[in-house]
Amino acid sequence: KYEADENFLEAMKKCFDNHNILNEWMWNFFQYLDRFHVPHTCSAPLRVIGQKLFKDHIYMQVKEKLTDAILEQIEKERNNGVIDHTLIKQCIKIYTEIEKGMVSN
Repeated sequence: KYEADENFLEAMKKCFDNHNILNEWMWNFFQYLDRFHVPHTCSAPLRVIGQKLFKDHIYMQVKEKLTDAILEQIEKERNNGVIDHTLIKQCIKIYTEIEKGMVSN
């Protein structure tokens, strides 16, 4: 079970990293629209829309499983197991980034 949780955490981290890269590329590609068209149409900026889509379509679907996987890894460490602390920190960062995006919207 611990190995499955660690694999899920790695997959989630990779998914979030890919999303951030693609969201940045999208913003760079459509920068002109974001600067000049969006303010006149009262639309949300592209980065905000990208964050909201990730939150709605991915994060909310796996939030409970992500929490459980992190807690299982913590339990594994408490039972003298070896865990990837960097991976745990990066997965917790997903929560902070998503929540930060929710606060600024």
